[in-house]
Amino acid sequence: VRGDVNSVNIGEGSSIGDRAVVHVAKIQGDHATSIGNHVTIASGAMVHAASLGNGVVVGESAQVLDGATVGDGAVVEPASIVTAGTKVPSGELWGGAPAKKIRVLTEEEIAQSKASAFEIIELASQHEAEHAKDYKTVVEEEEEEDIMEHMSDDATPKPNSYMGKPYDPEDVLGQGAPGRIFR
Repeated sequence: VRGDVNSVNIGEGSSIGDRAVVHVAKIQGDHATSIGNHVTIASGAMVHAASLGNGVVVGESAQVLDGATVGDGAVVEPASIVTAGTKVPSGELWGGAPAKKIRVLTEEEIAQSKASAFEIIELASQHEAEHAKDYKTVVEEEEEEDIMEHMSDDATPKPNSYMGKPYDPEDVLGQGAPGRIFR
């Protein structure tokens, strides 16, 4: 996210994927970047000096360029290029290079986009909680998880027995006493 020559506003609950670029323009027009609430900008996408409404999804490696506006709930398909100054109406699916209207999204698809944005928020909360732990806590939790993973009700140690057999102090892991070949 780079707002060096103009402003960038990012709404609540929006996510910007790995290697995505959000930038502004000053040289070829004076354009800030505005990103609404619960917007998903996928990995490798670029939003350059554009406006995205609420609930917008910008697919992987897609580009939304200078002065373009993407309306609420619209979806830009992966690898598409929304050219400078283009207006994408609310609730539409756009794709291609240059991007064109493909169709109107169904209410179910728009709801799915919103649900996806909330799933990302939940994942971010879990990620934050995990990274707030100190090293000692992480190691203790991993050790406990490893022990629990390898234990079952049948493997619970019983007093004076090993794996259901009577306890023999010379028996090593149920394999007999060291050095004994026969029983």
